[in-house]
Amino acid sequence: MIFLPLSILLCHELDDAIDQEVINHFQNFVPITSTPPSSIQDLSERWSNAYAPLANVSLAIFDSLMDSPTLDEWSSTISSMPNNKAPGPSMISYEMLKHLGPSASSLLLNLICACLSDANVLDLWRQATVFPILKPHEWKCQLKNTRPIILLEVIRKALVKLFYNCLAPLLASHHVLQGGNFAGLPGGSCCNPIITLESIIHDSVVTKQPLWILSQDISKAFDSVDLTMLRFALQCLRLPHAAIQFLFSLFMSRSNHIITAHGPTLPYRVRIGIDQGEVIFPLL
Repeated sequence: MIFLPLSILLCHELDDAIDQEVINHFQNFVPITSTPPSSIQDLSERWSNAYAPLANVSLAIFDSLMDSPTLDEWSSTISSMPNNKAPGPSMISYEMLKHLGPSASSLLLNLICACLSDANVLDLWRQATVFPILKPHEWKCQLKNTRPIILLEVIRKALVKLFYNCLAPLLASHHVLQGGNFAGLPGGSCCNPIITLESIIHDSVVTKQPLWILSQDISKAFDSVDLTMLRFALQCLRLPHAAIQFLFSLFMSRSNHIITAHGPTLPYRVRIGIDQGEVIFPLL
């Protein structure tokens, strides 16, 4: 029998207590305050009309969305991914994917095609690492003064980039998204509304006229996305069922673990929201 000093036992108990507090904080980062409706018919008339499928969008424009990619398309996607990025839990990096030989690249493409065909991703790709970084002010040992960075598996991110490269041009060329969607599509930018606002401010200064500006900063925007409402939005755009199922396979049954000063915590279930760090999520 091995006896450990009391100080070591207390240290382990303290580490466990810290881990649990860290998990509690990030698991309940955004409280679930209401039960989402089961269908758009349960919404008020105003919102049921807003989420109704768009009559001007043809289902035929998405016919090729879930087609299997060619090796050239997959290789081009891999080549476009950035270097020197932190990997996910498996520690596989983009650089590793870029240096795969022909046989390994072909096998990986088969896996990617299977994911699109089944409209699903691997369970391991729903696991992620949370790395809390400090906000630009005194953190005072308060977890609320940190910002979580989500480290996802890079193969999953490359697959989502491939899907985005197929979806975004369809949405743009057929004008599916309209109005205030400035930055989610290829060629889109927030520059125009910013320039417009700057011109209005400049005019107010020059003419010495009062100007009132209302700005809304949505705290924890990605973390507070309700999946039921997201499904309504995707159905509104008339995305095929397989495409919606594929996107939701990224969000369902997710688990994270958190990097702390004494190592990673145990995994915990993610209760709400979508992961930041995917190229497609600003579009969603």
